[in-house]
Amino acid sequence: MSDATMTVGGVRALLRDFVALTKPRIISLLLVTTIAPMFVAGRPGWELVLVVFVGGYLMAGGANAAGAHFSGPRTSGFLNRPSLPF
Repeated sequence: MSDATMTVGGVRALLRDFVALTKPRIISLLLVTTIAPMFVAGRPGWELVLVVFVGGYLMAGGANAAGAHFSGPRTSGFLNRPSLPF
């Protein structure tokens, strides 16, 4: 086995850290304020709602992760959050 293999617990911890970088609690507010007006305006198809949900989460999560990376671990707002592995 090479040194690059990870245990199942290590992979789960890594995935948990990546999800934490996206700040899902904040993104949920964004998605509610995006998807709710779609239903107020009419009857959107489930495909459109799914695309908006997934696309919105990925875009906002990527922006949050990039912000964490470019701010660096020395920024006071990111002291207790996981950092990117590179």
